[in-house]
Amino acid sequence: MTTATAFAQQSAKKIGIIFNIDGPYKIYKQAMYGTGGTDRDVSKDDKFYDLIQFLGTEKANPLPRLEEFYINTLKEKGYEVVVLHDTIDAKNFSVFTATKKKIDFRQFKEKYDVDELMVVKGQYGLELEKVGAFNGDKRTNITFTNFWMDTNTNVLKKEFYVSKYQNITKKDMLNPPDYPNVTESMDILLNKKVFRSLKSQLEDY
Repeated sequence: MTTATAFAQQSAKKIGIIFNIDGPYKIYKQAMYGTGGTDRDVSKDDKFYDLIQFLGTEKANPLPRLEEFYINTLKEKGYEVVVLHDTIDAKNFSVFTATKKKIDFRQFKEKYDVDELMVVKGQYGLELEKVGAFNGDKRTNITFTNFWMDTNTNVLKKEFYVSKYQNITKKDMLNPPDYPNVTESMDILLNKKVFRSLKSQLEDY
């Protein structure tokens, strides 16, 4: 190990990450009116039940790949990365401003000895579009907000939002149990949209 490498390792900041991305959801979009909604508890009688369950399996679940991307990108920036299995009350997410916070993030410095904390909160799932009374596109969807805190000063360093979707090709030919066009849609969504957006956000600081 060189002196420079040893110094870099000693001086590396330690960042904790809390991943709070839930799913898979059934996501509704009404294209004509700009309205929508989500459903986490889809009935077994729902025609898309099996597909939505598939999105939660090892083959299709985007979360392990998303977590890996965060970790690797931050390590490339010189951080020591620790995934924290902790929770933050969702009601506090609406008050992350420069002047008012309900959470004192310095507690994470004391508890985990991290210099910074990243909280990733959002959801993923199957998006079903309606155009008036007609069925529109079917899509994979990932949406999340990122809060980047300094645990020494309790200052919000950066906040950014990522919301991406990818149309499923041959949307009326959903073939269980492997759903190849759905898997393809999720791969494109991650590799060509989410990761590119996320990389620019993480590196631009």
